[in-house]
Amino acid sequence: MKKYYLTYQPAEGFIDHWLVLGPHDTPIEERPGADESWQAFRSRMLQARDHVTPDFNASVVELDTIPYRDDRLFWQVEHCKLDHLLDKSDVVSAWTYRRVWLFTRLSWPGVRQATLHLSATCPVAVWLNGKHVHYLNPPDDTNGQMLHQETITINLKPGNNDLLLRMDQIGIGHTTMCVAARLDAPASNPPRINVPTVTDQPQRRLEWERAFGYAYMDRAVYTRDDQIKVICRKDMPSWRHGVVRLEKPDGRIYAETIATFKPGEVIESIYGVQLPYGVMRAVLMPPPGNYYDLRFRARHELPFAVTDFRYATEVVGGFDDRLIELMQETQRSEDIVYAELAKMALGWWEMIDVKALRKGIERIRNGEAGTLADLLGLLAIRIRMSSYERFPAELVPDIDKCILGFDYSQHADVHCEAGELMLLACRILAGQMYATENFTVSTLSGRQERSRAEKLAVEWLSHHGQTGFNTWNTDTDLLIAALADLIHLAKSRTVRELATVLLDKTLFGVALNSFQGVFAGTRGRVRASWVKSGRFAPEAALNRLLWGLGCYNHCFKGAVSLALAGSKYELPELIRAIALDRPPEAWSRERQGSADGGVNIVSYKTPDYLLSSVQDYRAGQHGQGEHVWQATLAPEAVVFTTHPACASESDSCTAGWWSGNGSLPRLAQWKDALLAIYNLPDTAWLDFTHAYFPCYAFDEYVLEQGWAFARKGDAYLALYAANGMNLTEMGADAFRELRSPGTQNVWLCQMGRKESDGDFATFRAAILARRPVVDGLHMQWETLRGDKLAFGWTGPLTVNGEEQAITGFKHFDSPYAVAEMPAETMDIIYGQNVMRLHFA
Repeated sequence: MKKYYLTYQPAEGFIDHWLVLGPHDTPIEERPGADESWQAFRSRMLQARDHVTPDFNASVVELDTIPYRDDRLFWQVEHCKLDHLLDKSDVVSAWTYRRVWLFTRLSWPGVRQATLHLSATCPVAVWLNGKHVHYLNPPDDTNGQMLHQETITINLKPGNNDLLLRMDQIGIGHTTMCVAARLDAPASNPPRINVPTVTDQPQRRLEWERAFGYAYMDRAVYTRDDQIKVICRKDMPSWRHGVVRLEKPDGRIYAETIATFKPGEVIESIYGVQLPYGVMRAVLMPPPGNYYDLRFRARHELPFAVTDFRYATEVVGGFDDRLIELMQETQRSEDIVYAELAKMALGWWEMIDVKALRKGIERIRNGEAGTLADLLGLLAIRIRMSSYERFPAELVPDIDKCILGFDYSQHADVHCEAGELMLLACRILAGQMYATENFTVSTLSGRQERSRAEKLAVEWLSHHGQTGFNTWNTDTDLLIAALADLIHLAKSRTVRELATVLLDKTLFGVALNSFQGVFAGTRGRVRASWVKSGRFAPEAALNRLLWGLGCYNHCFKGAVSLALAGSKYELPELIRAIALDRPPEAWSRERQGSADGGVNIVSYKTPDYLLSSVQDYRAGQHGQGEHVWQATLAPEAVVFTTHPACASESDSCTAGWWSGNGSLPRLAQWKDALLAIYNLPDTAWLDFTHAYFPCYAFDEYVLEQGWAFARKGDAYLALYAANGMNLTEMGADAFRELRSPGTQNVWLCQMGRKESDGDFATFRAAILARRPVVDGLHMQWETLRGDKLAFGWTGPLTVNGEEQAITGFKHFDSPYAVAEMPAETMDIIYGQNVMRLHFA
């Protein structure tokens, strides 16, 4: 039988085209020991696996089905992105041993020995022509994100050489798996990468794949009223008939549109309201008959996101109306425990889904990732709702067994401060509920569990009340859920009082960073799915419920818990007024957290925009998912820069394409102007920085004389990169990315508004009349307000020659709040009204 190959050449020596099998998941019953870190547990479990014996010896061809253990897997063609990594990072619900295989054939005439460079975040076993040749085992890393690199020498035979890699990983929750393979290959004699395919027209398929690369989505985020559109560039080579399929990442198909892919074509599909909320993808492919029957498997994926909730820029309804609206939206969600809790709160007992709740209970009992908040919700159901006459009595034994059998000593969700408090809240409430019963894992009585947890909670609440959070503005909805449940359900007066003042303070932070109903501040940890629109931020439901702006999303837990607190907690009107305030300008500084001197944050807010950033924070260090600056002009009109660590947009990557930074910049902001200095290490995987600049979200945008300008309503933005920048016009980020080359770079952002700067043309002219002075990693800039800024990789920020503090801030220092660091008290101010919070 004749063999067919999709033949490629390496890109800069990298093998970017593979047949991929898997992932295959094997549940792990064993758990980390009492004093064993999850990194040590992962390393121990991986070392116990067989790294030498290949899993199969059959010939590999695209679509071949491989029986493996209790599953049947099949090989698919996959391509690396510009980072050359084959990325299989994902969320794994429970402790799992995951395997992924990569295969390709190398043909390299005249070469018998070659150097292969491997880079991976997880262990990788390597076989060449059926023989085990290497095992890459990265050292334990605090977050599993760092690429570990090793080099080996491989011996080649004439003709094709079968290269097989297997990635191994053990994890729970957000789990990273990626690998890159690079050959030292002279340009004059590159190897051929031969990927075995089922199609008898491989060249035609390559042409299809190349043509698909000239298509892009017209926007990153679609609201309910937006029509999904795929745009074909005017220089798309040739044309062809096919389809555009809209589906979820798990393959669930929601729409399929017959399409003609040709130069300049705009392919229109359905509207956002017809699609589910969240991350989606458009799959470009040949007609189904060709794709399936003829096995012509050319395809190209373009990611996008959908939000199906209506957005409000002015206050909607009264609080009671919004509370009912919140519960109605929550009960429709896929959040099992809180959806059922919302039905109970509404009195919709006939709609309670007992089967779904049992499924949620089982997930909690299995210790799955993301279920700690579900346990908190289950406790609220047991304490608040189980005494109602129409409550499904058959659920009570299952709930009791789940709560008493839970391991309160550790959980996969305790990876930041919100998780710490959720676990303490669960221990307290469970101890109260089952005071005289013994807990299965600890063997302590409920009274003992409660006593120990209350002591820890008092220390925790007091400490974070006084110093804030090391992972600031992170998982705020979960933090608020825990605080609200403690206020409402805890019996300890001290715990309730400390939880109340910390909740006041937390909601003040949400209000301070709220702009037109979205959260617009920096974060200690961010997810890729949040950064492109404030509609997806975890504070969205809180903004809608508490001050009637913005829209709901699927982060309901905090808002529902807060709503159910009822009269036990009422939002101070002072905080609501601050959230709704639109001052001519508000310049705020704060310091959060106690680790390494804390993080110093500034924000500048006007009626038309909010600019926020972190000052001089760990410059040059590898990022841990921090979102260090952002300009917000509207929910989708957001601009920020990053150094991408990789091309992944998975939430499992703390430092990905748009989330976090591979190497953190040194930042300084003076009111409406911001300087971001990047000094990437020689080992940086990607040697450029870029800005998120969504052209579709602006009313106008102009690129001229090295600047990028944007207008949204009466808000203006100017962006500059010392190394120059180009607007990306192909691929997933077409017309949404400004890319600037070089490992050393300085970015400048200057904000403006119609009231102070005239029309958009006048604003641009004023910017162009001022030329930034850049000397290596140092910049001087005269702002539109006439302030002369100077800032570099080292040294202070000076304004008009005077040094300005960018570290060592008070806990809060703004027109709305004053507090020392650490803060025994905090004054929240609005107009003539003052509210004092006591944390000690």
